[in-house]
Amino acid sequence: MYVNGALCLSILACLGPVVATSKGYIQMDLESSTGAQPALDRYQRQLARRDGSIQMDLTNLASYYQVKLSMGTPSQDVLLTVDTGSSDLWVLASDSDECQSGQCSSGSSFDENKSSTFKGNTSDPFGISYGDGTSAKGYWAQDVLGLNGQVVEGGNFALATTTSSNLPVFGIGLVAGETAKTPYDNVPVQLKNQGLIKTVAYSLWLNDIDAKQGSLLFGGVDHSKYNGQLLKVPMVNDGQITSSGPATSLSVMLHGLSVFTPDNFEAEILTTALATLLDSGTTLSYLPTSMVQAIGAASNATWSNSLSMNLLPCNVEGGLTFDFSGIKIRVPYHQMLMDIKSSDGNKVTLPDGEQACALGIQGWGKSQYILGDTLLRGCYAVFDLENKEVALAPINYSPSSPTIDAISGSIPSASEAPSYSSTATQAGFSTVQLKYSSMSDPAPGPTSSAESSGASSAVSSAQSSSESSSASSASPSPTSSNATSGSTSSMSSTMNSTSIQMSTFASNSSDLSSLASSTVSNSTVSSASSASSAVNSTVVTSAPTSTQRSSSTSPTSSSVVATTSTVSETHKKKNGASVPLLSRSVAGVANLLLFLFAF
Repeated sequence: MYVNGALCLSILACLGPVVATSKGYIQMDLESSTGAQPALDRYQRQLARRDGSIQMDLTNLASYYQVKLSMGTPSQDVLLTVDTGSSDLWVLASDSDECQSGQCSSGSSFDENKSSTFKGNTSDPFGISYGDGTSAKGYWAQDVLGLNGQVVEGGNFALATTTSSNLPVFGIGLVAGETAKTPYDNVPVQLKNQGLIKTVAYSLWLNDIDAKQGSLLFGGVDHSKYNGQLLKVPMVNDGQITSSGPATSLSVMLHGLSVFTPDNFEAEILTTALATLLDSGTTLSYLPTSMVQAIGAASNATWSNSLSMNLLPCNVEGGLTFDFSGIKIRVPYHQMLMDIKSSDGNKVTLPDGEQACALGIQGWGKSQYILGDTLLRGCYAVFDLENKEVALAPINYSPSSPTIDAISGSIPSASEAPSYSSTATQAGFSTVQLKYSSMSDPAPGPTSSAESSGASSAVSSAQSSSESSSASSASPSPTSSNATSGSTSSMSSTMNSTSIQMSTFASNSSDLSSLASSTVSNSTVSSASSASSAVNSTVVTSAPTSTQRSSSTSPTSSSVVATTSTVSETHKKKNGASVPLLSRSVAGVANLLLFLFAF
């Protein structure tokens, strides 16, 4: 799915084709630079040879990634947003209302009247809409498509005659996710059918947010661009979300998410196999609001009601660890923070005076959750559309010379993840578990059914009221308004030095509505916490919007403000040694506890 979710961002990339041979894969390079958007012709094209590859260059505007394709005879260059969250390629017609009124940007339109090989079917309508309110309508067509020297004959695409966006989309998802009434071979499938690649598969390497180069590699894997081992997981069957059938999107199960700190401790928030779409066409990530608020509490962040996002110092260290069936992907905050400005164009500051940036994970209450570029910038991802698998590995931001293998039958050098077969009967957020421990301790695996079954009967009976049924709730949050009143609350309780479990469930909206049980023991911790100031109307002139296709519902807002506190405490490691925790780290734990006890 595509959405332009930029928060006053100004990161740009340039384009340049890469010559290719014919050994079964097609590569496209990404180049980016920081600054205001210049004309594309200010950049020189860079040529690099890859045996059996075509490297396509993407434009990284931090709000989306673009690729250059040539279309028609003679060829016309068009810039398209690369989107793993949709399956259709569409481009603006040069005579569309938008282009005729001068709203089309350079390289966004195609003039079918200038192509001798164009074939259009005006009786076959095309239409698509996105969660941010943008849409496109037109008709289906065919023409020659060029991917940096490799030609797709009779390439299938849609020509948009009416649209609310001047950013055409290159959807590279599953055929089952197409909008056409009758399934057709989209471009990834046509690449295989015409012998340009061996398997309908591709790899995505977005690289560092500040880097000048990344790549999209059709039909191959570049082993130089990841660290460790490639591990694969199955795509989520659509029946696990809607009870309707096989996979229709590039979704995988997210089993855990942890906040890690620069002082080698982590606060782990576990979910019961949350189905998440890996979506390159979405700037931000979208998870249950309750989960996002818990992340903020553990990170000592300030909650923004207007954005439904956490605000952190722009120079904050640490980050998040995403767990996919045992695959651990650590993404530094640096890759996920978005610059924000007030409505008058000034920088936004936190209560302590530090410049604020928004953590690019937004809370919402829809049933399908999305991990966009804020996650994908931290991993190397291989999408095997034939075998319905996704392979992931920690990204290598400084690769050596390319080491490319063609994908033929299966993803080369990829093994099944530890919990490859782990599935879920529903996509809901039912359990929050805080585990605060040294990063040197063995990393916990995905939440098992046994771990979830320890909750009280109230939780068990309430799990049927997951967030997947809450998108239509009229109330954005069940949270009491006095949660933001700034009153001081105190807590004196005992804390288990190894694990603190908060069994919770969500109903009617994406916020925690009940605290079913809490278990604490051993060493004592006392904390006084006061609510920090809410950042509402002063934050951002254009907030990021949702990206779910065919829906205009905006992400859910919340009235909860993350609290701040400073706590001194001694953490007991498993070997019995004691080490003082830094105040910011412990504050995150106390904040999460206070956040949950507020209910």
